[in-house]
Amino acid sequence: MTSHAAVVARGMGKPCVSGCGSIRVRLRPRHHEHRRAPPQDGDVITIDGSLGQVLAGRMPMIEPELSGEFGTLMGWADSVRRLGVRVNADTPEDARTAIKFGGEASGFAAPSILFFEETRIRTVREMILAEDEQARRAALSKLLPMQRADFVELFRDYEGPAGDDPVARSAAA
Repeated sequence: MTSHAAVVARGMGKPCVSGCGSIRVRLRPRHHEHRRAPPQDGDVITIDGSLGQVLAGRMPMIEPELSGEFGTLMGWADSVRRLGVRVNADTPEDARTAIKFGGEASGFAAPSILFFEETRIRTVREMILAEDEQARRAALSKLLPMQRADFVELFRDYEGPAGDDPVARSAAA
């Protein structure tokens, strides 16, 4: 769960199981080897990155929530704390999830992860592979509005009372 591969994958919204010694994946020819009956190409599997399990079939999913004794404990902590909750949120979806669980502002954001989206990766490659400064600047001029829009959306969810500036609030934190 804390391996670098798992942390990076989770940041990209993907589950990850590293070191799954009972499964061997072969890209050519496309098949899997497993101690039990191997899944066939096209079979549905469920990856539980928290427990490090790969399960056959589609497992039921639940949305996590603060509840029970843990929810009560966190409520008590919130009632006496003096320190705000800052989160690492690289995408607007990360920000919405963080707010849902009590995050108040972004302490760190690296929305460059959004550049890996299919619609943007070509422009990033164009910038990286540019043969001269003019071509690189042209590609960067395409990326700049995307990056600005990402930050606006990322911080929009942190808005507090009317007139409150979430960007300034995050910077001041």
